[in-house]
Amino acid sequence: MTTVREYAITRAADGSCTTAGVQPLNDQIFELAVPVLMNDLVSCEDIVEIVGSSTIPFLQPAARAALAEAVAEMDERPRLVHAYRTLAHQYVLFFWFNHNQLCDISLAATPGSSPHEQGIAIDIRENARWRAVLARHNWRWRGSVDPAHFTYIGPGTTSRVRKESIRAFQRLWNIHNPADLIQEDGVYGDIETGPRIERSPVEGFASD
Repeated sequence: MTTVREYAITRAADGSCTTAGVQPLNDQIFELAVPVLMNDLVSCEDIVEIVGSSTIPFLQPAARAALAEAVAEMDERPRLVHAYRTLAHQYVLFFWFNHNQLCDISLAATPGSSPHEQGIAIDIRENARWRAVLARHNWRWRGSVDPAHFTYIGPGTTSRVRKESIRAFQRLWNIHNPADLIQEDGVYGDIETGPRIERSPVEGFASD
């Protein structure tokens, strides 16, 4: 079993810097989040070209609609690296950024605070070509510090996605660790949830 923290350290050390190995745990977290967020997250797979190794092609409906308008204007699909992220996904990226900017990560939000976890952000390849058209459809470019990143700033979003995403991990942990229960409050913190995401297996929790 490889923990999330061990995975982050190993992938930085060997230079591979891929989040693909976290996908099984991502899938388990997302599976628990979907029933709660079925009206708040929708697939954007049909309007993008997925090029990331662990892409979860979901966005809030308003963000997806705005992206669809930009795609129609460009008459092509953006090459999507990241959209929605789980807590595990964000932890790995933040670890790389927070430890001497490993893996050439120029910027990453603290787990529990990223707009990716909120379902209102995308990272895309060839981003320079998309900046003007995305701006016309309420997508704000992060700037040269994180050139692949755009955040949807238009109307129609909800603040509950990030909270329920964190709660999904907390529920997953409690299901598989009945002797080490944590609060299912949807809040990321360094006392309860942070240490548990670090110790979670990237291969996913085994079924009992």
